[in-house]
Amino acid sequence: MNLLTVEFGIAVDSAGSIVFFSTFCYTCGMSDAAPIIEEDTPLVEERIERIYGTVYAMGSPNAVHQVIFGEVFHQLKNFFDGKPCTPYAAPFDLYPLADLGDTGTVVQPDIFMVCDKERLKIDGYYGPPPLVIEILSQNRSHDLVTKLNLYHQAGVEEYVVIDPLYKIVMVFTYGEDAYRCNAYSFSDKIPSHRFEGFFFDLSFPLPF
Repeated sequence: MNLLTVEFGIAVDSAGSIVFFSTFCYTCGMSDAAPIIEEDTPLVEERIERIYGTVYAMGSPNAVHQVIFGEVFHQLKNFFDGKPCTPYAAPFDLYPLADLGDTGTVVQPDIFMVCDKERLKIDGYYGPPPLVIEILSQNRSHDLVTKLNLYHQAGVEEYVVIDPLYKIVMVFTYGEDAYRCNAYSFSDKIPSHRFEGFFFDLSFPLPF
C-alpha cells in the first residue's frame, strides 16, 4: 500500500528572502519497524512512587475516587482563583525531601498546593508543599502510614486524607514530634488549618 506524506519547510534563498516549500512522497512515510503486539503493550503507562529507595506501584483510581478528586480540586481552584497559591493534581511529581538533599524520593499526591513558585519546576515540585491531599482507594496503609511519615519528615504543614469507604476526613496538622489529627464526617464543614477561610465540602452525592 502506498502512503502519501507531505513535508513542509522553510528556507532562505540567495537574496535573503524566506521561501516556503513542500514535498510529496508516496513511500517515504513507510516504516520498517515491527508492529506492536497489543497483548504485550499495557493499556496505560504504569505509575510509580519511590520512597526511601523503595518503589511502589500505583493502581488505577476507581469511580468514587475520581468524583471526589474532581470536586475537591474544583473547590480549591475556585477558592484560590486570583490568589498566589495554586492547586496541582496528579499525575505530577513531588519531591518532598528535596530540602534535605533527597531528590530520589518522589511521589504523586492526588492534590497539593503550590505557593512557593521558586520550588516549581517543569518536571515537578521540589520541597514540602503547605498542603497535601490524598484520597484513599486500594492501598490504604500506603497513604495512612508510609506517606504520613514521609510528609511529616518533609515538613508538610497540613495533610488531608479523605476516606470514601468510611466517609470520614482526617486532617493532620504539623507538630514537631508528630502530626495532630482531627477527624470529620463527610457531612461536616471541614476547615483547612493552613488556609484560613477554606472549607472542604464532601456533602455532594457519590456514584456508589
